[in-house]
Amino acid sequence: MGYTSETGIAAASVVMSGLLDRHLTLRLCFAHGGGTFPWLLPRLDQTWRAFDDVKAVTAKRPSETAKLLSYDTLVFDTMNMRLLIDRLGADRLIMGTDYPFPLREAPPGAVIDALDSISHEERADMLGRNALRFLGREVLF
Repeated sequence: MGYTSETGIAAASVVMSGLLDRHLTLRLCFAHGGGTFPWLLPRLDQTWRAFDDVKAVTAKRPSETAKLLSYDTLVFDTMNMRLLIDRLGADRLIMGTDYPFPLREAPPGAVIDALDSISHEERADMLGRNALRFLGREVLF
């Protein structure tokens, strides 16, 4: 589906443009786990290493800058979720549902709940606390 590629391209554009170097407090959350973006990160890092003009635009490797963004968890698969956690960090992931669309995850958070290799803290973060932090709200649980 096109939206997954478009989300990945949008995230890559943000990271490679130096936008987050110039706007340190900007908060963005990309749908569908960032689309193709997490899978593009090794290639983007190689691009950053290989071309000085890219380094001139952004001081950090794309994989480092990517950890400043947030992503929803609507990826429908535990292997994909594991990659998101490994590449981006559980602290950057916010439960996504796609509600009210028919392609939604039911019940919400099912893939997060299916992960047996994460801590209680990581699970609670992804299921709600990260969303509260993203919105600048107090986390009370």
